[in-house]
Amino acid sequence: MGAPAKQQGFPNDSFFKEILRRAKLSSSDDWFIHDPANNIKTTYTQLLQDVLTFKATLRNSLSVDTLRGLDSSEEETGLNFFIFAPSGYYFLVAFLAVLALGGVAVPLAHNINVEEASYLLQKFRAVCLLSTPQQQSTIQKILAHANKANGATPLSVELPFKDETSTDDTTALRIDNDTGFPPGRAATLMFSSGTTGPPKGIVHSRRYWCALADSSAPRTSAEGSLSLSTRAMHWTGGLRPDVLSLLGGCRIEYLNDRPVNGSALWERLRKKGVTALALNPIMWNRMKQHYDDNLSALPTEELHGYVSAARALDMASSVGGFVIGPVQLFWRKMLGNRSLQIFYATTEAAPIMLQPFGANEDSDERVIGTPCANVEVKLSEGHHGEILVKGPFLFSCYYEDEKKTREAFDENGFYRTGDLGHFNGKHYIIDGRESTDMIQFCFWNIPGLELQSHILSLPYIEEAYVLSVPDIQVRTRAAALIRLKGPSKKLPLHKLRSDLSATMPLYKLPTLMRALDEHEQFPMTESGRLQIKEALRMYFPQTVNERIEDLPPQVEVWDITKEVSDKPLRPWDWSGLPLELIPR
Repeated sequence: MGAPAKQQGFPNDSFFKEILRRAKLSSSDDWFIHDPANNIKTTYTQLLQDVLTFKATLRNSLSVDTLRGLDSSEEETGLNFFIFAPSGYYFLVAFLAVLALGGVAVPLAHNINVEEASYLLQKFRAVCLLSTPQQQSTIQKILAHANKANGATPLSVELPFKDETSTDDTTALRIDNDTGFPPGRAATLMFSSGTTGPPKGIVHSRRYWCALADSSAPRTSAEGSLSLSTRAMHWTGGLRPDVLSLLGGCRIEYLNDRPVNGSALWERLRKKGVTALALNPIMWNRMKQHYDDNLSALPTEELHGYVSAARALDMASSVGGFVIGPVQLFWRKMLGNRSLQIFYATTEAAPIMLQPFGANEDSDERVIGTPCANVEVKLSEGHHGEILVKGPFLFSCYYEDEKKTREAFDENGFYRTGDLGHFNGKHYIIDGRESTDMIQFCFWNIPGLELQSHILSLPYIEEAYVLSVPDIQVRTRAAALIRLKGPSKKLPLHKLRSDLSATMPLYKLPTLMRALDEHEQFPMTESGRLQIKEALRMYFPQTVNERIEDLPPQVEVWDITKEVSDKPLRPWDWSGLPLELIPR
């Protein structure tokens, strides 16, 4: 059997059909994507030309057997292409090229440590590793480590610079009717931290991305619309919005300042032009803080430039959590009596529900709105209970884990989100996690009972509880409330963390600690359970603004802005996520 025939154009599916349709509607002269970090300002048409060029580069680099696997009509075929590049134009080119090739795009954080990357290459059987020239030094270390550790030797291919891929030939920008892939074949493999152990590999099929395209088809962004992309694209919450912008005809600009901070966001808004901005709750709060601390005292005329830029936004949405009351009220006023859009989703299922931009009738900060089109939502107990979801935007499976996949769905095919909620007759409102001990620290989930068990196993601990203490900077912190045994009545937090790190990853360690003296008591119920709210009130009191600085001096606070380890990082110390996600 000879070499596989060369693919022409784009695959015959609704995802690429919609992208080509949008490209034809866009101006051939005006830029569509702006990536200042790489000095790129290019049209929609040029993006697709670069995608086809890089797709051809990949096909020319791959073995005949790999090409046959990609071109196979088998639905189960999934060849994993790891994308190791900073968020921006080259990442987007690589993602679209892998999908056009029929492969599985597996995004990695561009600053992931060598050990974790090596593990992932082996665990998820990487066929190819895509990177930019700037990453080559790290790539060589990753490949050397992977080869030494487990013999993994994936092909490494560099993403080209734009001037190497530029061409004026538009004849290839078409659908190849002879090239199509089974809709159930894997298209993307994203990672979730989970609650314990290494992250799960979450697989979305080509059917998922086609469903997003089909849902976007009726909508067209207003002329001149511009989305400011700030979120890391190895997250589904960073990649999906950019893809939706492509599908909706909305221009994309990548923020040049990384890591993102409140000052950089305000300064870019002040320059005008941005009409859409999606941030997580932490970033909406940091923008508020920068305004309060630095901008609010500016002369009226100068301040007006910032306020008018915020009010020029046609869309401002919060993704990945809930905006607390004071921050919500600030932005409602700043946006001209329009509230933030609340977008409810998970890595496994997105979109699920949303509270529309500008909706003001419900002030509950936990409102998540109503189901998106074609999404069916039910509550396990009727009008309350676990939020269950069904529709075209669900993941296919956890990578090679049939047991976890089965457990994620109920008997009727509804995905179990693990979130508890209720319906108030108009909106869905979230009430917490099914696992009530879950502590959300930045982007990590810390199982409180697991941490509590490890603390209690230490020989100098007499009694211990783990509490979730709000911190407006990082969502919540894991707080250890302890009593020491024996003559030793002093224990530094760094000693507790050091001892726990022998058996736990770093992200699960407590960042607050209070040791009770012999006269202080744990508030308990008659049945012998800790009264959590009372314990927080007594020993970790805060103002309504959830500031760690307000805690009493008896609470020892770990400085997370200097979060480093005196030991080499182990796989999963930070659950595969970059340390830059911790506020600096």
